[in-house]
Amino acid sequence: MKVDVTQGLTALDGEPLENEDQEPIVLRTVAINALMGVMEGDNSMTGEQKLKNWVLAQRLQKEDSPDLTPEELASIKERIGKAFGPAVVGPSFVILNGSPAEG
Repeated sequence: MKVDVTQGLTALDGEPLENEDQEPIVLRTVAINALMGVMEGDNSMTGEQKLKNWVLAQRLQKEDSPDLTPEELASIKERIGKAFGPAVVGPSFVILNGSPAEG
């Protein structure tokens, strides 16, 4: 599935989410930070899995609309889900799911 990682995330009110410098927060930044970050439980990850995360983060950095496999999408969603709260997880998943959020 092609995903436009340049899309900005939106708050509950539909306004763009912004970082501390008042710049829009985009999916690319969120996904790369989640893939590259070190979280609880990562000490059990193999070197191969860490390499896969790094390679995927490289692709997200280089391509504006990478064609992601279901495995890659699941990995990105898992990492974002662990790394961020609902304000970021929600709009990120809406983009990654390719459809509006379901209630």
